[in-house]
Amino acid sequence: MIERLLRSRGWRKFRRNRVALVSCAVILIYACIALLVLASGFFGRGITLESVEERVTYDKYPGFFGSVNEERRVADLVERFKTVNRFIDMAQDAPDPMLTLRAQDWAERRFIDDFDEIRSIRDDVFESFEALQFAAEDIAAFEEELQYIDEDLETAEGEDREILLEDRAGVEADLDAAREVVDAAPSKIEQALFEMQPMPSGWAGFVYFLRTSLGSDDKGASVLFKSLYSTKIAFQIGVVTAVISVLLGTFLGASAGFFGGWVDVVVMWIVSTLSSVPYL
Repeated sequence: MIERLLRSRGWRKFRRNRVALVSCAVILIYACIALLVLASGFFGRGITLESVEERVTYDKYPGFFGSVNEERRVADLVERFKTVNRFIDMAQDAPDPMLTLRAQDWAERRFIDDFDEIRSIRDDVFESFEALQFAAEDIAAFEEELQYIDEDLETAEGEDREILLEDRAGVEADLDAAREVVDAAPSKIEQALFEMQPMPSGWAGFVYFLRTSLGSDDKGASVLFKSLYSTKIAFQIGVVTAVISVLLGTFLGASAGFFGGWVDVVVMWIVSTLSSVPYL
């Protein structure tokens, strides 16, 4: 039967129609994704409303196909550390510190189980923030000092000019050192947070990679999982609608065919009325 279908004229016409082939491929891809999403509930946690709404990364994270500028990166790190620090303070007074801190897990990306180590890392991050703050203040002071030196150089001559040039070289060296501290601080803070909350490995790592691949919304939830969940709901609605349509159509058609007369007229009136709704 399949061999006869593949040799038929209709199949040859279908293969020559590129629009039909593309449309069929899109429908098949959609159906496969929907079936996989539905089947995931039988083999694991599945894509539920809770898993779709939970935070997986920073707010409005661009994913692996986008980029974040340095200013946004630092702002995200600062905000994340403030949140983690607040929960660490809350956890210190709790009977089970790690249970309190688990509220800040990012799906599969969980905090390490050693609360003392987490506090030690937190202290290191504080030191990095202090170094960053002091370096930023030094940069402002050094830039202001360079401005004064440049103004004096406009009128200085002889030995005074040489002294000013030496002072300027020293200030520039200090300025470069302060800028290096500022440039290195975000990476140190990011690494410390990474040690607190390392990337998962194995299957959990693959799932987390999928969660963050297309980025997150303004609440840090996975964009990909929200899309898959929408596909799941749409597929479920489609299946239920199709089943109800078949059952209702079978009942009405059988009634019209069996009784005939006014029943047939009523059924046809209902069908024609409902069919005209989309054109109103």
